[in-house]
Amino acid sequence: MPERKYELDERSHFTKLTHLNCQCQNIYCMMLFPVEDCVCKICSMKKGLCRECMCLVCLNFDYANNTCSWVGSDACLHGCHVVCGIHQNLIKPGPSLKGPSRTIEMQFYCLGRSHA
Repeated sequence: MPERKYELDERSHFTKLTHLNCQCQNIYCMMLFPVEDCVCKICSMKKGLCRECMCLVCLNFDYANNTCSWVGSDACLHGCHVVCGIHQNLIKPGPSLKGPSRTIEMQFYCLGRSHA
């Protein structure tokens, strides 16, 4: 019986965190909010945005967030679905930041920090 009470307490705690927007609703992520180290304009305005698994464009979470269907920023760890990024013109050719000068590469423009 004590195991069941513990399970009920855990579920109750999870439900409270979810409804208070303190924890990601994606059962595969469940990251706690807020993310203290992120001061971007999206995280500061969107209560409940999970930068680990939610698309910055459509704001939907995805179970397959670490796949080739996602693109993201190495600097701030935000990302979006490739399809959403293309539709919003956030993925486009630009000057290479790491390669030889005058070379062009595809870049992701991050809405959160306004950088490529």
